[in-house]
Amino acid sequence: MYRNQNYGRAYRAGAAAAGAAASLAQPHQQAVAAGAPRFAGMDVSILPEHRAALDDTLSNRVKCVPNYRNRIKEYIKWLQNHYPDYAAEVAFELSDDQKANKKMYHTATHDLRYDILNPQFMQLFMSSKKERPDGKHYGFDHVRKYHDAVLYCAKMAEVQLPSDYLFQMNAYKDTMKKEFTIVKGEGKMEEHEADPIPFSLYEDMNMWAIEAGSVSTWAFSALQWNCIGRTVNISPLGFHKDIKYAPTGLFSHMQQQGLLCKFCIGPCFV
Repeated sequence: MYRNQNYGRAYRAGAAAAGAAASLAQPHQQAVAAGAPRFAGMDVSILPEHRAALDDTLSNRVKCVPNYRNRIKEYIKWLQNHYPDYAAEVAFELSDDQKANKKMYHTATHDLRYDILNPQFMQLFMSSKKERPDGKHYGFDHVRKYHDAVLYCAKMAEVQLPSDYLFQMNAYKDTMKKEFTIVKGEGKMEEHEADPIPFSLYEDMNMWAIEAGSVSTWAFSALQWNCIGRTVNISPLGFHKDIKYAPTGLFSHMQQQGLLCKFCIGPCFV
């Protein structure tokens, strides 16, 4: 039904047809009834130099189109493989003119009917994409971008998502964030997402500090990783209780680096 047509235009044309029933209403009332925007000058021809300047500005949004279109393409393919009946409802093939518009559609051959999307299927898809084949989990941002792709491409198509779609997806994202926090604490997150530096590099840094005899560097690095890098309540910790047992040079080094609070003995980080 939606093959070889511009869905965005078809959607707006359908809305206009529905509003035509109010034939006795004033023109501006008909526009409101049809859901059309109340803008003046919709039929005014735009000067070429002004259109070129606007297109130059809008071209900046094209930078993220390939990534988002590839994610939409991946989602549609997943639906076709696992839920073909739903895919037949929400996916349609682009026209030849649309496929030729690389700035808007990149290499896409299909798009979605964004106004009837069911958030449950996007949640199923995103949950299926969170884990890698080796058992490690992708980062939250990687999975979240599938949702971002739907938001962005719906905006490009000038079609509104269902009213409850965003509410359900935002609730789902909040739950997924908690899940990723637990996975990160268990060490199951892919390495470059888990911490600012990979654990292998952290090990090498500490081995170098021990071999070089730099106790202060080793101690500070260990504290950074085990205290600051972990989501635990470390407020009860402090060096002031065991300062006499601290490694020689540790506090002088930290004081020189501005890491000690001037109002207390313990480091500000702890």
